[in-house]
Amino acid sequence: MSSLFSETKMPGKKYKLTYFSAAGLAEPIRFLLLYTGQEFQEELFLRDDWAKLKPQQPFGKVPVLEVDGKKAHQSKAICRYLARQAGLAGSDDWEGLQVDAVVDAVDDLRQAFYGYFMEQNEAAKATKKETVVKETMPFYMSRFEALAKENGGYLANGKVRGHSHIT
Repeated sequence: MSSLFSETKMPGKKYKLTYFSAAGLAEPIRFLLLYTGQEFQEELFLRDDWAKLKPQQPFGKVPVLEVDGKKAHQSKAICRYLARQAGLAGSDDWEGLQVDAVVDAVDDLRQAFYGYFMEQNEAAKATKKETVVKETMPFYMSRFEALAKENGGYLANGKVRGHSHIT
């Protein structure tokens, strides 16, 4: 396993991730499971199959993470659970707040991209793309870079590094 990932596994748990056959909201969950070296099973499905799977999911949404057969839902809640299991959620309330703020800022950025990608009207889509590329992305990246600089190369809690070379 690459040195990017932690060698500490979360022992004794069996994980199964259910999501569309796409990165989407399940990707941070995958990253956290991989970061800890945790083995997990994935149940991926196509959008055409969603109607029959939806009623089986808590609140009718995915991603869903099964932990020892118990279903957990809500992507950020799952990520916070896995981060606590991996010791990445902050060592005190202040660090936890910093981690949560970064997670929520990343989610704000994701929502801006989502609005652009899901736009059906081509003229509106072009406008949203220009805004995301010229305003939203530079704004957030400058803030993330400042956080990393302020925190000695980390976005929060001194454990997971930001990567300034991401384009």
